[in-house]
Amino acid sequence: MNYIVSDKVSLERLMMDKTIKNSFRRIKLEFANFENTKEWEDKINKNYFACGCETGSMAVCAVLVIFVVLWSIGSLFAIFTWWKMIATIFAAALTGKIAGLVLSHFQLQKLVKELEAAL
Repeated sequence: MNYIVSDKVSLERLMMDKTIKNSFRRIKLEFANFENTKEWEDKINKNYFACGCETGSMAVCAVLVIFVVLWSIGSLFAIFTWWKMIATIFAAALTGKIAGLVLSHFQLQKLVKELEAAL
């Protein structure tokens, strides 16, 4: 089901009403004489429905690469025990997820401001 944004009021409702995310699967833009609608829709949908998983997985991969580098030079086991390694991986995943959510929120706000200015 699509949420249709056709004016500034529906755009403002999109940003204010938190139930839209649970009720709709896609945001569609329907403005008269507006170019690049598909590109705007893709950017807005990507940031509006973001969960932070991509950034979280990148953070976990980065920590794993660091562990492999430390292990290869022989200093991994001097620094970490197994439970510290698990805690570090968990912290990286959580931090990455939160960072991804915050970044998506700010990007969405920027997109909405640009869209309002273009109208």
